[in-house]
Amino acid sequence: MKKILCLMLGLMLTLAATFSFTACGSEQTPEESERITYDGTHVFNVTDTENKIVSNGLTDYIVVYPEQTDETLMLAVTEFQDFFLKATGIAIDARNDGAENFSANQKYISIGNTSLLESSGIDVEAATADLGLDGVRILTQGNSVFVFGNSSSACCFGVYDLLNVYFNYECYYVDCIEIDKGVTDLKFKTLDVKDVPDIAHRRWNYGIFNGNNTFQYRMRTIYKTMDMCLPVCPDYTSGTANANTTIHNALTFLPPDVYGNEHPLWYMDNKRQLCYLAHGDEVQYRLMVEEIAKKIEHSLTLYTPEEYPLYNNVAMAMEDVFDSCGCEACAQNYLTYGANSASFIKLINNVSVLVEEWMAKEENAAYRRDMHYMFLAYNDYSQAPAKLNETTGEYEPVAPDVKFNAKCGVWYAPISDLDWQQSLYAEINSQELENFKKWASLTDYMYAWFYSTNFNQYMCFFDSFSFTADIYAAAAKFGVNFIYNQGQSTLNGRSTAFHALKTYLDAKLEWNSSLNIETLIDNFFNAMYKDAAPAMKNIFYEVRGYNYKLISENGLLKKRSIYQQIMSKKYWNLNLVTGWQQEFDAAKELVKKYSESDPELYQMLIDHIEVEWVSPAYISAVVYGAELDSATYNSIVARLKADVEKYSIAQYAEHKSMSDITNAL
Repeated sequence: MKKILCLMLGLMLTLAATFSFTACGSEQTPEESERITYDGTHVFNVTDTENKIVSNGLTDYIVVYPEQTDETLMLAVTEFQDFFLKATGIAIDARNDGAENFSANQKYISIGNTSLLESSGIDVEAATADLGLDGVRILTQGNSVFVFGNSSSACCFGVYDLLNVYFNYECYYVDCIEIDKGVTDLKFKTLDVKDVPDIAHRRWNYGIFNGNNTFQYRMRTIYKTMDMCLPVCPDYTSGTANANTTIHNALTFLPPDVYGNEHPLWYMDNKRQLCYLAHGDEVQYRLMVEEIAKKIEHSLTLYTPEEYPLYNNVAMAMEDVFDSCGCEACAQNYLTYGANSASFIKLINNVSVLVEEWMAKEENAAYRRDMHYMFLAYNDYSQAPAKLNETTGEYEPVAPDVKFNAKCGVWYAPISDLDWQQSLYAEINSQELENFKKWASLTDYMYAWFYSTNFNQYMCFFDSFSFTADIYAAAAKFGVNFIYNQGQSTLNGRSTAFHALKTYLDAKLEWNSSLNIETLIDNFFNAMYKDAAPAMKNIFYEVRGYNYKLISENGLLKKRSIYQQIMSKKYWNLNLVTGWQQEFDAAKELVKKYSESDPELYQMLIDHIEVEWVSPAYISAVVYGAELDSATYNSIVARLKADVEKYSIAQYAEHKSMSDITNAL
C-alpha cells in the first residue's frame, strides 16, 4: 500500500508541476502581450558609502520623531528600535526632535514630519506630491536618513522599507519575521526611495489579523470597510459605526418597518431588497432619493471630517441576497440598458447631487468632504451598462443617462461571475474580465471585493493562487482604490490547508503587483519551514494537483466556486489524506535539529507544520471516521481537538462553529 501511495503522490506532484501559477486550471495561457500589467512606483536607489551606521557593534545614530505624534507614528519608532536591536544587539535611542534644526554632521534616523526634515533643505511638498495616503519617501541628507510621507501609516511602512534595505527585513506571518542577525558593522547608504502602493487602500482578509494592529501594519493591510465608508443610521436619533451599516445596507437606509407602509413602492414585493426605480412611480422615486440623501447628510453631521477623516465614501449597497425586483419598470430598465445596474447608477447619481448641494450650503461648511458615492455591483446588479465603441476600441455607457457623475463610482463584487479557482484569463472567466474592463471605463472611482476561500469548508484547500497571480495587476491598471480579497475573515485563529500563504501573497501583491508570485512562494516556504521547506512545498504541490483533479473530474470547474460542498467519500481517498498526514509528520523530523540549538524557532516551525496537518486529519476523521480502527480514530481525534484549541480554529466554515464538529467526533 505504501508503494502505491508513493506512486500516487508522485503522479500528483508531476501533474502539479505542469501548472504555472498563472495558468492552473485553465486550458489556455495568455500570451504575455495579453496579460494585464501595471507599472507602479517602487523606486529604490541605494548606494553604499564609506561611512558607518554601525561600527564595531556600536552606533552614533539616534531616532527622532515629531513633538506632535500619534499611536501609529510611535509604532513606527518602536518597530525600528525593536528590529534594530534584533539585527545589531544595539538598543538605539529615540526622542522627539525638540524643534532642533538640521546639520549635515548630525546622525539621525528621522521618522515623520520632524523639525529636522523641515530644515533639511528637502522639498517635502514636491517629494510627497503623488504618494497618496500610504506612499513612502526615504531620503538621505548629510549623515541623516529621513522617512516620511503623507500620513503616519506611510511613515510606518517607510520604516519597514528602511529595515529591508539595511537588514533584509521581511514579515511572512504573525509569528514569522526574517531579519539579518549579528550585524556589527554596517555601511551608511545614500537613499532615494519612493514606494507607492499599487492599490491605495488594502483590507486585511483573514481573521488572524483581527485585533492585531501590529501585524496589520507589518503586512501593510490596515484598512477595514468601516474605516473607509460612512456609516448609515436606520433612524435620525442614533449613530453606530459598525460594519453592518457600511455594506449590504440598502434596508438600513430605508428600513421596511419604518417606511414600508407609507412607501411600499420603495421595495420589491417581499421587501428583501429595494426597488431602485420605485416601481416606475416618479413621485415615490423622488421621495426615495431625497430620503436616502437625508440619511447620508445625517451621518455627515455625526461623523465629522475632523474626527473621521477617512469617511470620504458612502456605499448604497444592496442586501446580501439573490432577490432583485422584477416589477415592470425594472424589467423595462433591463431591456433598455442590458443591465440591472443601470437603475443603481441613476439612483446614486441623483442622491449625490442632493448631498453635494447640501454640503455647499454655508451652514453645513463644517461637514464638507471630498465625498464619493458608490453602489455595490453584486449578484443581479454586477454587470455594467457599457458597450464597445468600434471606432475608439474603448467601452462607453450604453446611454448618456447611465454615465456616472464625477463623484460617483462602483464597488465591484463579482461573487457569482467568476471561477475563483482558475486564472483571470481562463476561458470561463473571459466574459467577467470584460465586465471588469467595462466598469473601469465607466468610472474613475472603484472599490473591489474578491474571494479566496471555500466559505462552506475552511478546512479544505482552495486553489485561488492562479487568480491571485493575475488580479492585482488588473485591479491596479483599472484604477481600483480599495481591495478586499475576502478569505477566512471570520476565523480569528490560524488557518490550515495553506491559507496562511494567501495572507502573505495578497499583502505583497496588493502593494506591488509586479512581484513574481513563484518567487514569493519560495521565500514564504523557506522562511516558514526552514529545512522542511522542500518537503512542505512538495506537499503543497501534491495537494494542489489533487485539488485540480478533484474539481475537474467532478464538474466543479465553474463559477461561484467559493461554496463547494466536498466533504464526502466521493471526493477524498483515505489513503491519500492519511499519506499527507504522514508527510507532515515526516517534515517535522527535518527541523528536529533546532529543538536544542534554538527551541523558540523549533516550536514556531513545528506549529507551522502541525497546523497544516489539521486539514487532512479533519478530512480523515469527518469523512472516514467510521472506517478507521478505534485506536487510529481516537489518536487522530485527540490530536485534532488539541490542535483546534491550540491554534484557535474556532470555525470550520463561515459562521459555523468548529465545536459542532469536534463535539460530534
